[in-house]
Amino acid sequence: MSPHRSNAKNDGDTMLVAAFAPVAAESVAAAGHAPPAQNRTTPRLASQAKSDTLAERFETAPIRTLGAKEHLFCEGDPASHVYRVEAGHVVLYRTMPDGRRQVIDFAYPGDVIGLGALATHGHNAQATGTAVLRCLPVALLQALAGCDPRLGLKLYEA
Repeated sequence: MSPHRSNAKNDGDTMLVAAFAPVAAESVAAAGHAPPAQNRTTPRLASQAKSDTLAERFETAPIRTLGAKEHLFCEGDPASHVYRVEAGHVVLYRTMPDGRRQVIDFAYPGDVIGLGALATHGHNAQATGTAVLRCLPVALLQALAGCDPRLGLKLYEA
């Protein structure tokens, strides 16, 4: 994957480290998703209600392991998933016209990255060392937000 130039500051693509509102069990059932087996949250997400929550969705989401310097996504790639860092660190950066990198932020365990308003990513995400992430499809996140206005508002504010 080769990076493409973009202006991430204006494209709405941002790192999410905010707490989410709980998702009611009936909202999740209406979205057609079965409840997960575990009820554990990460340190960076606020405590959730006993019903099915976004944090619990991440607990059952598939795991992706990246090697050192491996890209999770690049500027211009389709934004199909949001990711929660479970272990390791990920650097978020833009490639400047002269080839230099402009570091936007670092993602640490518990941080959610890849959330944005556009269909493509406006920056690159690269593991600084071995990193483990959970992958949640954007379509699932949109379905949950459509059923719970509080979650939708939290995503909008992020």
